[in-house]
Formats: sequence, C-alpha cells, structure tokens
Amino acid sequence: MSNNPLLPANIDALAAYSSAKSEKLTGTTWLNANESPYVKSIDISINDLNRYPDPQPASVINRYASYAQLTPEQVLMTRGADEGIELLVRTYCQPAQDSVALFLPTYGMYKVTADTHNVAINDLSQALLLDGTVDEIVTAVGN
Repeated sequence: MSNNPLLPANIDALAAYSSAKSEKLTGTTWLNANESPYVKSIDISINDLNRYPDPQPASVINRYASYAQLTPEQVLMTRGADEGIELLVRTYCQPAQDSVALFLPTYGMYKVTADTHNVAINDLSQALLLDGTVDEIVTAVGN
C-alpha cells in the first residue's frame, strides 16, 4: 500500500501481476497464461500485414458465428482475451456490489480485472465444476 490519497483503495491494494513466464516456471506452455499448446506455422507476406486492421472483421465474425451457431450480432471480436475479460467485467459488474466466480486454477487476468474494478472474487474448485450438480454450482456461484 502506498497510501497515495489520489488512488482508490482497491487500486492501491493491488499486487503486481506476475505471469507464469515471469516466475520462471519450467515448461514451455502455460495454459493458465492462456497459451495454446499447439504450434501452427503461418505463411504471410509483408503485403498481408495491416497496421490498423478492421476491428470487427466481418469474414472472421461470420465464420465464428457459423461455427458457434450464433448470429454475427452475438459475436464481439477483441484484441485478445484480456480485453474481452475487461469488457465483460466493466459492462456487467457493479463495483463493490457484484462478484465473479472463478474455478481454480484459471487464467490470472480474471483476478487482476476483478481486483482492478473492485469486483469480489468467489474462488471455487474444479472438483465442484466437474462433480457438482447444476443446483450446487448455481448456489456456490452466487450473484
């Protein structure tokens, strides 16, 4: 805590974010860092690159909507999982009123985003997710 009077208390209390890579854990893939264990090579030319690509590319949205059996209006493209998580928490959670349920272990940015926006965290076990009934999970998740 810095006791900086300009900072909201929940921001002042934040701990520095550390990723699996920064903690120098062994291994080459960290699923809790939202990394895919699969390597895929791509072949592109410099002419295919665009500094400011379309933020909501219709071709990608349409293909994903078809795959996920959604309408294109139900798909939002983001610049990665972190931005998507941030948008969901900011849009749907009231600071100091709501909570998010996390089934641990999970991607660390859920906690960082909840803490940053003063949204409580309800830590739940994977065992509950795997073995609990729907009613037990709903009760544990809460609001």
